[in-house]
Amino acid sequence: SFIFVDEETTTYKYQLSYVRWRKKRKKKVWLSLLIIALMVIATDQVSVFIKDTVQRLRPCHDMAIQSLVHTVHGCGGKFGFVSSHAANSFGVAMFFTMFFSHRWVGVMLMIWALIVSYSRIYLGVHYPGDVLGGALLGMIIGALFFLCESFLFKKLFRKNPKIPALLFTLCT
Repeated sequence: SFIFVDEETTTYKYQLSYVRWRKKRKKKVWLSLLIIALMVIATDQVSVFIKDTVQRLRPCHDMAIQSLVHTVHGCGGKFGFVSSHAANSFGVAMFFTMFFSHRWVGVMLMIWALIVSYSRIYLGVHYPGDVLGGALLGMIIGALFFLCESFLFKKLFRKNPKIPALLFTLCT
């Protein structure tokens, strides 16, 4: 048998589905932003812990080469291994590289992280090893937080079916 539904009822169902989808999408966006903020905080705190544990002097604080180093805006803290700038920028770059499926996005983000990291060497506040350590730390933490986010999304939003592309066309 055939079921006949009038146009108003069908439109209402599509609109209701769209509203539900939008609410879920907002929750996903806020959850993603929270996870990214926690990732940056974790990366920063781990890098500070490593700096305090290793206690490797920055080039601008090392008496042996201090006269050779030209800084622009001061030297910063006393210790430099690992670079927090490198860790944070590579953490964000790794997270979004794994998040987006477009290869060019990942390439652009990694280039951005490299520029940020190189600037720390150029400004005389880090050795190359400090930056490499920070980059490695950031990529590991970025990948771990992406995996955590993927796991959370599968658990929290698994029951909700995907809305067909036709629905977007009809509701927009």
